[in-house]
Amino acid sequence: MALIKAVVPCAISGVVLLRLNRFSDHRGHYTPLFAVNELTRVKELRRYKFNIVAAGESQSRPNVVRGFHIAKRYHKYIHLTYGKAWAAIMDCRPRSKTFGLIVQIWLDRNYVLIVPAGCGNGFQACTKVRYLYLTTGMWTPSAERGVSYKEFSWPRPPIVSKRDQDYKPFRIEFAREIKARRRRSGPVYPRLPVQGRYQTVWV
Repeated sequence: MALIKAVVPCAISGVVLLRLNRFSDHRGHYTPLFAVNELTRVKELRRYKFNIVAAGESQSRPNVVRGFHIAKRYHKYIHLTYGKAWAAIMDCRPRSKTFGLIVQIWLDRNYVLIVPAGCGNGFQACTKVRYLYLTTGMWTPSAERGVSYKEFSWPRPPIVSKRDQDYKPFRIEFAREIKARRRRSGPVYPRLPVQGRYQTVWV
């Protein structure tokens, strides 16, 4: 059964949103979530090797914000098994054309979101949410860094963990990378990209 119904463009290169097929009858429904042979045929995904090595699920009550969490060396394959959420993806890759861009994406069980290494992943639960992660690397404290959740205007007053409250703003956490980019190419922020159907803002 085909996994992908549509590929939704995103303003951040490497961030891919897939609309999933769902097959229903009088008994209920079935949704395929992962198929390597189909994923590798998608133009936007040819750069990836889908060697999934770990999986986990978080559960969040309404208004909870998690993030921004940045995996340095591995990609994330994300699906909401239950509920609805606003995802916000921050491009934290200094050599990316959209370094410092945040894209907001509406997620529910009809989608899979692929977040490449070096991009910050955050979300706010609109309802009770179960958030499934498949990753191409193992989490360790040294494999991840973070940016303050306050860098984005969340739709609702956020409920945030102590850990996420302690993350530094983007311009402090990435001060060295921002200076290096200015030396290489001048202003950090070009014009706002027009590609993509979702809200985009510069940090």
